[in-house]
Amino acid sequence: GYMTPLEYLKLCGEITNMKKDDIKKKSEELLELVGISDYKKRKISKFSRGMKQRLGIAQALLNEPKLLICDEPTSALDPIGRKEILDILLKVKERTTVIFSTHILSDVERICDEIAILRDGKITLNGTLSQIKAEHMVDCLEICMKNKEDFIQFLNIVRDNPNIYEMQKSENTIYLHSNNIEKVQRDVMQGLINQNLYPIYIKIQEPTLERLFMEAIK
Repeated sequence: GYMTPLEYLKLCGEITNMKKDDIKKKSEELLELVGISDYKKRKISKFSRGMKQRLGIAQALLNEPKLLICDEPTSALDPIGRKEILDILLKVKERTTVIFSTHILSDVERICDEIAILRDGKITLNGTLSQIKAEHMVDCLEICMKNKEDFIQFLNIVRDNPNIYEMQKSENTIYLHSNNIEKVQRDVMQGLINQNLYPIYIKIQEPTLERLFMEAIK
């Protein structure tokens, strides 16, 4: 706590036998990367938790590691601090591989290229987020209409569609479940055109990472 960021990074570099010139150059570069170069002469004891997290990332990158393991790096940070750390990790992953361990699934969706879900120390689900979502795609088409009148008219279009096995309604939104969701989507689009109806949106529901996580750890 009594050191400044530059003094701390100098100590860490000396411990790992880095050259003096390399320590100075890398320290300046990394403090700029993590956004605390304006505070390089301030005592670390005066830093906020978020600033200490940033300095920790700079220290971890000092020796240009091939792998950086971050264990809950955004824990106990406020929303602004969390966003700042995630923005830094997005930059960091351009120069090294980052393993990012967290229970905050929105953070995972924001910065991770590939994910792995652990249960009892074993990987139960892994791959890119798009691959995993595609493999666990929900059989549901969601359509939101502009008003109640359009909604009722739309119901008459889809009510007797043989490819729909379940319907759920919520205000002006309807959820159509089918084993042939692409066929239902074509039917819906054609029906809307024929009836001159204009929905707010139509989308095939993607599985959320939260739902995938809950299924993987059952």
